Amino acid sequence: MEIVSIGGGVSSVIFSYLVKKRHPEYKVSIYESSDKILKRVLVSGNGRCNFFNYNFVTNQFLENTFTSYKEYKRLFSEVNASDFLELLKREFNFQYYVDSSNRMYPFANISSSLRNVLIDKLDKIGVKVYVNSPVSKIDSKLKKIFINNKSVNYDKLFIGIGGVSYDRNLQNYYNLLSSLNLTVDEFYPSLTPLIVSKRIPSCLEGTRLKGRLSLKRNRTLIYQEDGELLFKKDGLSGICVFDASLFIPQKSKDSYYISFNPFIHDGIDITYLLYKSLDELEGSLHPNLIKYLSLSKKVKYSSKDILDLLTFLVKDRYKFKDSQISNGGINLSNINDDLTLKNEKDIYLGGEIINLHAICGGFNMGLAFLSGFKVGNTL
Repeated sequence: MEIVSIGGGVSSVIFSYLVKKRHPEYKVSIYESSDKILKRVLVSGNGRCNFFNYNFVTNQFLENTFTSYKEYKRLFSEVNASDFLELLKREFNFQYYVDSSNRMYPFANISSSLRNVLIDKLDKIGVKVYVNSPVSKIDSKLKKIFINNKSVNYDKLFIGIGGVSYDRNLQNYYNLLSSLNLTVDEFYPSLTPLIVSKRIPSCLEGTRLKGRLSLKRNRTLIYQEDGELLFKKDGLSGICVFDASLFIPQKSKDSYYISFNPFIHDGIDITYLLYKSLDELEGSLHPNLIKYLSLSKKVKYSSKDILDLLTFLVKDRYKFKDSQISNGGINLSNINDDLTLKNEKDIYLGGEIINLHAICGGFNMGLAFLSGFKVGNTL
């Protein structure tokens, strides 16, 4: 039996390992287009690798985490996240810790510790890895993939090619997926800084404010998160902004607004200080924010005044190279509950190429791990 994975990300690695473990007689191979596998692992969590989130285990606080919670439940509700973590500890001897926000990191606190142990296990179990091997076409009728004008046969195929953020070639993705007669939703940058229509004054550039971010579609609240806002020359950044960007479509006739309330953060609410003069607010608000408020020439500020001054119309988003992930990918209507393609029972999917995405915090890599874990245990 020839088992082939396209893409050297975490979904393909876990899938390939589990299949080879269950079926030592199978020939299991991974084909990666770049010069090394698991490259995204190295940049995750600013080099510390936020690889998972403990909310997957507790099944709490997940409703506002994904682009479609309904589809998440359809595809992953039966996958036991605790079993996946036990696999990492028991078979990979990989230790981790959970921070106060349920984000999970390697105990060694460095991304390479996870990457090294995954590669070591692949090597020891006999999974063949081929780098610099970009797949240009899939022929599902002949059950072949094409690499550098050469063909490779498969009996079962796993597609775990990830998304198109960073330096990925967008057209290569469309060309590869077009051979499967799929509905592919447009790729666009997500978990990314946002460009706003209001000019950011120089006194706010580079300033970080803690507070409560609200994302509104026209006047309707669609997402809210406490976090840190970073003002850039042409827009807004910070994890809470990244998360909000997930819920803003690429093309929409609606208007999307980011509002920021600097009087609430980390469980503390000092809105009772509103209606104070700027002099009275100086000890409670960031000095650069005081400078910004002073530009309006008001003497006292109501909550509406503050929110109006810190409300920004979203104009655009930053490019792929600045994004954490890409929205878009294989439309969920093409995918069976077992992560096979509806028109191709021998082709499985995993990771970011599925158009199901999540906010920051280890959820996207977690989904990739769980997809490979699910298929690898059922094949």
